[in-house]
Amino acid sequence: MGKAADLSEFDGGQIVMARRLGTSITETARLVGCTRSAVVSIHAKWINDGDTSSRRQGVLVVHASSKKKDVGDCPAW
Repeated sequence: MGKAADLSEFDGGQIVMARRLGTSITETARLVGCTRSAVVSIHAKWINDGDTSSRRQGVLVVHASSKKKDVGDCPAW
């Protein structure tokens, strides 16, 4: 079973989405193929930081700008 440090960014996203949809910790762990503690760890990190990525050396994480757009910045449809 995968530990939190062994999971990919995709797996972390699956954990967050499954938990947001109300899936239990046990069922989420079964679906992703990881430990219950990994589910708790990844989900707690997302709640606290808004991030599921690891900070391992060599892993590039790109975050979208937190700058809020003015309505005038949006294209007219």
